[in-house]
Amino acid sequence: MKHLIVGSGTVGKSTGTMLKVHGEDVTYYDVNADIILELKKKGENVATNIKTEMPMYTWICTPELELEQVMKTLLKRSVVIIRCTTQPKTIDKLEKQFSKSKFTIIHLPEFLKEVTAIEDTLNPDRIIIGSNDCSTESIELKYMLKKFFPNIPIIYTDTKTSEMSKLTANGWLGTQISFWNEIKEVCDEIGIDSQIVSNAVTLDKRISKYGSNMLGKPYGGKCIPKDVKQLIETICKWIGKSILLKSVDDVNKKMMKK
Repeated sequence: MKHLIVGSGTVGKSTGTMLKVHGEDVTYYDVNADIILELKKKGENVATNIKTEMPMYTWICTPELELEQVMKTLLKRSVVIIRCTTQPKTIDKLEKQFSKSKFTIIHLPEFLKEVTAIEDTLNPDRIIIGSNDCSTESIELKYMLKKFFPNIPIIYTDTKTSEMSKLTANGWLGTQISFWNEIKEVCDEIGIDSQIVSNAVTLDKRISKYGSNMLGKPYGGKCIPKDVKQLIETICKWIGKSILLKSVDDVNKKMMKK
């Protein structure tokens, strides 16, 4: 089956690798000439004109701010799979905006770390497929991914739920990091080794170790900071204000200044 990857950065390359490992036909596209040149040198299939490509699946792996513009360039696509992190109901709006294009839009959020992107994509904890209809194309995608990952939980839901799931995941990870950083500040003032505290506390099976071994370091990278902010915006939009996550963001800003 033919796949077109639009946006061939970290997410795009790892997505393409996952598809190729399972014998799929992959072509990459990116507006960055350096990325395309690098892919050509590696012997990858690349597209120079997105409008001439007619794949079965088009995977959009661009930054979310470029999503709408990319969608405008897609003509007569069978299935568009969005990997971008978007606020709930963004896909709903896109479906209405591009309803005349008559292509199926699916949200398939990625859950990867930049430094281990390919490994994370090839060995996911779970797969979330967001679709607002039970079209043949979306069902076929589900079966294809189930064939790729027979032992991995696949959650099939609507797009606003898949969008919220991605934001919530990174919001929680950011919360854990800020929590441990605040504990470290208190321990430092009292004269306590915060690492011993975190090591002791995380022996409790109910408490994740994530963030407990990077005490004093703010959360960074491309995903968690922007996703925490997006989640705060979502909360403020729907219920007025964010109390907990606003504090999580404030703690992180404080740590970044140290």
